[in-house]
Amino acid sequence: RSCFGSGHPPRAVFIMREAVPMRTWVLPRQRSRFATLAALLCAVAALATQWTAADETLSPTFAYKGGTAVAPRRKKARVILLKDYGSLGKKDDIVDVKRGYYRNYLFPEGIAIRESYTELNKIKQEQKRKDEADAQLLAKATEQKAKIESHGEFVFEKKVREGSDSIYGSLSEINVAEEVVKSTAIPIKRTSVTIPKVTALGEYKGSIDLGAGVTASIDIKVVKEGGDGDGEAEEE
Repeated sequence: RSCFGSGHPPRAVFIMREAVPMRTWVLPRQRSRFATLAALLCAVAALATQWTAADETLSPTFAYKGGTAVAPRRKKARVILLKDYGSLGKKDDIVDVKRGYYRNYLFPEGIAIRESYTELNKIKQEQKRKDEADAQLLAKATEQKAKIESHGEFVFEKKVREGSDSIYGSLSEINVAEEVVKSTAIPIKRTSVTIPKVTALGEYKGSIDLGAGVTASIDIKVVKEGGDGDGEAEEE
């Protein structure tokens, strides 16, 4: 009972008992051999009990085929989206879909592909390259921001209407972008410049979107053309 708990010992132990009756006289050396044999049988029986318990507690998601635990056939296909697609998810998402839906539509249309180690590794490598490219863009944009903001005020001369501070025309985003490019040698798109409506002399604040989530703040100053008090009557 010490070997097998409350259960019954295996048949091999009964055979041993029948082969060596309790009243049989044995030499000390033979008794030692029988004790070793009994210990081995106990160990084998314990392992058999553990294997049986493991078989009984094996996850029900597995089945047995030829004595080997095998995973059952999935009812759905696990796929990787190659592009954003409706309610399924975004590019590189891993989703479960019906096999027929994948086989007849998603795969032929280039929307999804079966999940595999190769595809997962490809996604990982693409994400790594993207992260490196984003880091380079961020570093470049940060450097440009520092250069633009260290420039100081961007001064624009404009003709003014006689007896007022109103300028002819207005200061546009194109004017600002051209001046920034000329002063800093940093390429700037007109669409990246944001300024308030400028129709009079004075100081203004603006900003330039440099990408990668980086925005440079700029100071704008509009002064009278020529620096004298006489305005021109002609509009630009």
